[in-house]
Amino acid sequence: MSSLIFLDSVDSTNDRLKQIAEDSPNGTAVIASCQTAGRGRLGRNWLSRPGEGAWFSVLVKDGRLTSANAGGLVFCCALAAADVLRKISGQEILIKWPNDLILNGKKLCGILCESGYDGDTLRWAVCGIGINLNAQSFPPELPFATSLLIETGLVTDSRQVALDTLAKFDAYAEILYNDGQEKLVALVAPISATLGREVRAVNGGSELVGTAEALLPDGSLLISTARGKVSVRSGEVSVRGLYGYI
Repeated sequence: MSSLIFLDSVDSTNDRLKQIAEDSPNGTAVIASCQTAGRGRLGRNWLSRPGEGAWFSVLVKDGRLTSANAGGLVFCCALAAADVLRKISGQEILIKWPNDLILNGKKLCGILCESGYDGDTLRWAVCGIGINLNAQSFPPELPFATSLLIETGLVTDSRQVALDTLAKFDAYAEILYNDGQEKLVALVAPISATLGREVRAVNGGSELVGTAEALLPDGSLLISTARGKVSVRSGEVSVRGLYGYI
């Protein structure tokens, strides 16, 4: 990391990093003890209470990334966090396409990547990661959320988890730069919580139901439906299991 910014509290680590993105170097990271307005995909709120998780974002500014391959950054985040959490817990950590980590069928981690472009060339990307670590409970409106403490009984150093994940992220980003998004897809597929399951893909008022069949080289999800096979991109839809969260 080029620069680490530690905050006791922030509205959103993504929002704070976006405010300084243009004038900050590649690899700048913001790590907070809590977020007062944490966000997930599609504008969803993300509960980020003090001391209960690792809440952090990293800035990517690399001319090798374009609109065609920058989507691979979400897989860099997911693989990095999965590696760290697997090592800590000894448990099977799965990736729910495109941006959640799952433990025992519940959501342990969420990822939100936002970006700005000059034409097709990436100007900056901000990758936010929220990992539920030490929460003892969640409100009823979050029935699918869990934490490492709930699932394993382990109390974890949230700052160290953030730092270890950022280091892993750097390694996976190099794979993206040098080998392409297809290599990351090949690493994600064996630990996917989505492939082979019946899913519902929701895009606005339309809905698509079928079996999640494969991850395509560009990172999109191939769904086999009664009317044929359809590929969907992460920015377009919300995918949930037909019979539950996954």
